[in-house]
Amino acid sequence: MGGKRDLRGRWLRMLMMLPLALLALSCGEEFGASVEDGSDSGTGNCIPTSCDKQGAQCGTAPDGCGETVQCGSCPAGEVCGGGGQNKCGKNLCTPVTCADLGATCGVASDACGATLQCGNCSAPETCGGGGEPNKCGCNPLECEAGMCGKAPDGCGGLLQCGDKCPSGEICGGGGANRCGTNPCTPKTCAGEGVECGSITDGCGNGLNCGQCTSPQTCGGGGVPKKCGCTPTTCAALGRNCGAPDDLCGGTLNCGACTGSDTCGGGGTPGVCGCTKTACGPKECGVKSDGCGGTQLCTYECTGGLLCDNTQNKCVSCVAGVCTGATECITSQPCDGTINTSMYCPCLTGTCNTQTGKCDP
Repeated sequence: MGGKRDLRGRWLRMLMMLPLALLALSCGEEFGASVEDGSDSGTGNCIPTSCDKQGAQCGTAPDGCGETVQCGSCPAGEVCGGGGQNKCGKNLCTPVTCADLGATCGVASDACGATLQCGNCSAPETCGGGGEPNKCGCNPLECEAGMCGKAPDGCGGLLQCGDKCPSGEICGGGGANRCGTNPCTPKTCAGEGVECGSITDGCGNGLNCGQCTSPQTCGGGGVPKKCGCTPTTCAALGRNCGAPDDLCGGTLNCGACTGSDTCGGGGTPGVCGCTKTACGPKECGVKSDGCGGTQLCTYECTGGLLCDNTQNKCVSCVAGVCTGATECITSQPCDGTINTSMYCPCLTGTCNTQTGKCDP
């Protein structure tokens, strides 16, 4: 009976520990995913940070554990990011991209109240795992006391642990990478379901399990020692239009531009924009800027010439324009015909609708 109670107790303890283990795993992938992460390297668990700890006053900010926190809105007349990252202010805020930040993974702030998804890491690397936020990395293990032979370092490599075993003992005879007198049956890549990289055979030797074919990498699909590829995202590339390579042999659909914007039209590939056209050296009047707006060309017409806004140049005759006290019909075209529907007042005399002139 006592043995059955012990067995049942061990199962209950394992079930109680399961949620904590899952929490640690979920936080580990996004460790250090913001400039100020909320990780606790001592325990391996992830402690989310708050808006106050980040000094964030507005918008959405990373919580350091792969999620986000809402930090409120700004007063009227101010914008989020106008006073600094996730701070209210009156200055304009230009969002940054993952590329601008040098971020290759996790969640980061765009400095203007929104967050960026900067991609995932290839196992066994994790986001921030090398100690640098928003960078993929892995912190290698060290040999434990009493270990022998070659052992996995937890980052895809192998450690050389200890010296030779005492006489009469073999590495693996006391368990994986432990000296002992029992026989050791070496593991194989196929037996362990490993497709790539290096593993230990449990008997003190290393095994090379092969390489992946590009664009796949070892662990690239998120499963350690398996060939795979995780496509990048439009956000990680800092693009909002076009169809760039997803780095896994496919393409992304990053959307289309609207209005006068074109993809790359502002000078940045993969970003919607428009380059305004400037006025020519002798252009006058109001002219389109080529991007949905208008601009005033400042060239001044002289010598009795007038500015024709339809051509943006100085001419001697402009349809529909009063040229002074001697002309009274405004819609008289330059071809000599007269339209009597509109008039300019004569300063002296009366308007002759046949000639379009002011008679004395």
